[in-house]
Amino acid sequence: MTFERALDRVERLLTVLGSRLLESQKRVSESAAALAIRQAGESSIIASISTSVTASMNAVLRWVYWWHSTEAKPEDVTPEHLNYTLNTDFDSTLLSATEIQALVAAWQSGAPGHPAAQSADRGDSAFGEDE
Repeated sequence: MTFERALDRVERLLTVLGSRLLESQKRVSESAAALAIRQAGESSIIASISTSVTASMNAVLRWVYWWHSTEAKPEDVTPEHLNYTLNTDFDSTLLSATEIQALVAAWQSGAPGHPAAQSADRGDSAFGEDE
């Protein structure tokens, strides 16, 4: 399998997982514990991928840091010098369905999404100051 085909396959799998995280839940009565258990598996897969990417990015960034520094060996660059961490909190319950739709619509219209995503991640209102 070529790298491009493997990358396409991974992208399709991640798209499916991402859509499952944001899908509207069934209207059948379900306890909060049962819902949490059902979503935990899907969230843990994406969190594992995020953790793996974090480790890889740290390795690459430490090599780059070493290349431009005065450290004798790459192993001398420690987490105190440089530490990169991707978010692993993929709990979509911080936003209401209306807020998610508004964020996606804004992103699709070309609005910068990074500050809004950070705000939503912290649980703040996605639309700036709390109204």
